[in-house]
Amino acid sequence: MTLLRLLLATTLVTNLGLSTISHSADSFNILLYHHISSTAPRSTSLSAEEFEGHLQYLKDNEYHVVALGDALKAVQTAQPLPSKSVVITFDDAWRDIYEQGLPLLKKYDYPFTVFVNTDPVDQHNRHAMTWDMLRDLQHHKGSLANHTRDHAYLVRKPEYDDVWLSATLANIDHAQQRLVEELGPTPKWLAYPFGEYNNV
Repeated sequence: MTLLRLLLATTLVTNLGLSTISHSADSFNILLYHHISSTAPRSTSLSAEEFEGHLQYLKDNEYHVVALGDALKAVQTAQPLPSKSVVITFDDAWRDIYEQGLPLLKKYDYPFTVFVNTDPVDQHNRHAMTWDMLRDLQHHKGSLANHTRDHAYLVRKPEYDDVWLSATLANIDHAQQRLVEELGPTPKWLAYPFGEYNNV
């Protein structure tokens, strides 16, 4: 599987740093979100009103919101991107992304990517999206990709490296298989849980 090392290919922009977005035509910026909710922990969430403020800022300041697949293809083939290119992503597939975020993304007609932990979806966790919700995102400029099956700490090794590597690859492969089974052909992108990775 090709692992998407977002931080190596792009400039990561937090949800508090819109003014720091790069304007270069040979790179793009990622706005990474988790919750769109006024009740989730503030460290990983924005209210719907705050999220719309971000989207309006992008529109008012003539940023180009591009699909992650298009942005990656441009970088990989050394093709120029529009200046001020931005990609919108979400980690974890929380239900509030669907309930609070999707209506706003549809309003502004912006593409986006959700990185999915598949176990909470399969286990019908009430805070996670359902497979039907995820399929609906695909009809509204949403792409879905791998965030492992259970949001594991991928760099936390057990006693033996080969045991750790086997378990880690099985975790990632299982999530990819479930995405394909439920959603059809799915990009082989991986967003590392907690942003943690190593050279393996």
